[in-house]
Amino acid sequence: MSFAALNTVNQYKKSLSGARRAFRRRELLHYNSRMAARRKFFFVAWWIASGLAPALVAQQPPLAPPRPTAARILLLPRRIVSGERATLAVLDVNGRLAPGVTIHFSNGDHLTTDATGRALFVAPLNPGVIFGSIEGRPGRVSSMILTATEASAPSMEISAAPHVASLTDRFEVFGKGFCGDADANHVTIGDHGALVLASSPLALTVLPPTELEPGPAKLTVSCAKRDAPEFSVVFVELELAADASPLRR
Repeated sequence: MSFAALNTVNQYKKSLSGARRAFRRRELLHYNSRMAARRKFFFVAWWIASGLAPALVAQQPPLAPPRPTAARILLLPRRIVSGERATLAVLDVNGRLAPGVTIHFSNGDHLTTDATGRALFVAPLNPGVIFGSIEGRPGRVSSMILTATEASAPSMEISAAPHVASLTDRFEVFGKGFCGDADANHVTIGDHGALVLASSPLALTVLPPTELEPGPAKLTVSCAKRDAPEFSVVFVELELAADASPLRR
C-alpha cells in the first residue's frame, strides 16, 4: 500500500473514532439531561406536597364535642361543703367531657355544663344528702353536704387515695383544703400535669395524664398556696392479648 493510501486510511479511522466519541458524548449529555429533568420534577413535586400538607391538615375540621344527648356519666364530688363552691363534670359513653348538658338536683336546682363539659356551683346551705341526675337519663348520683366546721383544716391534707389506679381511668382523692374550682387545683403525677374533672374542698376526681407510664408515680396536690404531702400511687395498664392458635385440651 502506498504512503498516500495509508495516510488516507489513518485519517478515516481518526474521523470515525472522533464520530464515535461525539456520539457517546451526545448520548451521555442526553441521558444526563433527562435525569436532571426528573430530579427537578421530583423536587418541585416534593416542594408542592410539603407546602400543601400543613394547609390540608389545617383545613381538617376539629373533632366535634359530644352532643348533650350523648351524656351518660355524672361526676359529682361525693363530699361537698355547705355554701362552698364545687365543680361537677359530665362524660359521654366514650369518656369525653360533654358540654351543654343540664343537671337537675333533688332540691330543685339545675345547671348546664360549659364548653369544657364541667359546671361550677355552690353547695346548698342545709347539710345532708343531695342527689343529681342528667336530664333525660335514668339514675342519679348522691353527694354528702358537710358543714364548714366539719370541713375546716389548718392546712391541706389527704385522708384517702387509691394505692393502685388505672392509667386510662379517673380516680378519687379525699381530704381537706382543696379548691372548689377544678382548674384552681394543680395535680401533678410523675412530673406530668393531670386534669381535675370534678372537685370540692373535700374531694377531687382526677384523670391521669396521657404521658404517664405504668408503675409507681409520685402525686402532688396544691391549691391557693397550699400543698398536700406527696404520696405515691401505682398505675397499671390493662391490655388484651389474643391468640389465634387452635384451642388445646
